[in-house]
Amino acid sequence: NKKIWVKWDILHDNKFAEFFATKEIYKYLFDIVQKNEYYVNTNNALEILISLVYYIKDDKLEDLLTEVLLSNEYNKYHKKQALHILANAKLGDKEFILNIINKLKNEENQYIRAGYFYYINQMNLVDEFIHDIFDYRTIVGRMVKAKWISEDNEDDEEVTLLDENLEY
Repeated sequence: NKKIWVKWDILHDNKFAEFFATKEIYKYLFDIVQKNEYYVNTNNALEILISLVYYIKDDKLEDLLTEVLLSNEYNKYHKKQALHILANAKLGDKEFILNIINKLKNEENQYIRAGYFYYINQMNLVDEFIHDIFDYRTIVGRMVKAKWISEDNEDDEEVTLLDENLEY
């Protein structure tokens, strides 16, 4: 019953991830995310799952990650990670992401948008979403300058997250 602490970026080398991809480790990480007792543990478990989902398939994963996306008990970075895992596992489709975008529109931020862009790209949905994506962007020279405009034109958000621009 010992607590195990695994550094979150240990599996970014996919050969190492394949070595770690056992059902026991997957279940351990799944349970951490599901319990969501401490945000750092949840964050680390989600980061590791981003790589593990290439090697382990689970019918319950989509439901868990949908809960992460829709629950107020998880933070916005967790939601970004959930979108990465769903994309890597090839779970969901155009209707799924449209539903998520619609449900998260009031809490959307640069982390969640980076997750949307990653999901849309990995799921080969860019052609279907290209007009929606460009509605939010201003291209300046060779750089993409992000400025998200709210419906009431108040509290516009300048984007500072590099991940969002890279995923875009």
